[in-house]
Amino acid sequence: MAKKSAPPTTAARRLPSALVKNAEKLAAKKTTELAARGRAEVELIREKQSVVMDAFYDIGEALQRLDNARIIDALGYDSFASLVKTELGYDVQKARDLIEIVTYVPRTLALDFKQEKSHAIVKLIKATPASDTAAAVAKRRKLRLSTGRVFDVVAASARETLAAAAEERRAVAESTKKTKRGVTSTPAERADAAALQRDARAAGMESAKVVAVARPGRGSDVRIEGVAMADLPKLGALIVKRGKTKRAKLSR
Repeated sequence: MAKKSAPPTTAARRLPSALVKNAEKLAAKKTTELAARGRAEVELIREKQSVVMDAFYDIGEALQRLDNARIIDALGYDSFASLVKTELGYDVQKARDLIEIVTYVPRTLALDFKQEKSHAIVKLIKATPASDTAAAVAKRRKLRLSTGRVFDVVAASARETLAAAAEERRAVAESTKKTKRGVTSTPAERADAAALQRDARAAGMESAKVVAVARPGRGSDVRIEGVAMADLPKLGALIVKRGKTKRAKLSR
């Protein structure tokens, strides 16, 4: 009876060390290549995400230019709301929010804060009685609210900033209730505002609205709405002209 051959030993089954090392090198090289490809794709996605997120400011500027009565009419629409809804699929409030961002927040600051935070900062600035700008608030970092709370504008999230804006609106409204009733602008202040509004509309700014806003203990402020950024030089010239006319009348 033939004898069975003995099974190969472990040493006989083991691959040559040179072959093992070569296989390990190839595997490591492949892993490195895959990691490099993956990292490149991640960077590409981040770059494109940044482009999309930063485009909101350019869109806001374009909407601001589009919000012009003559352009709206030339495109065959009866309102800015119908134009942006039909042509862009935008709710008019969304369009107004973007316009407010470019109106109140400088580009570099807005791109740093991003759209949601920039929108929140606009709400906070509009809620405060002081004539603050986004740049001034960001430079100071801290803003004392009417409640007395010190709010860190830069460090806060968009949600926290919106909450601070709501807090400020409530505090200002409560303070207004306690203020002496009957505060109003003078007839002369209202006449000046009406005259400037007529001048602006006659100069092509059909949507211009100029209002004298009474302030307790001092003269009225002026509120100007419905004027496109492109028309600011023209509006400035009208304001200077009206100021000269008023000074001339007072000097007589």
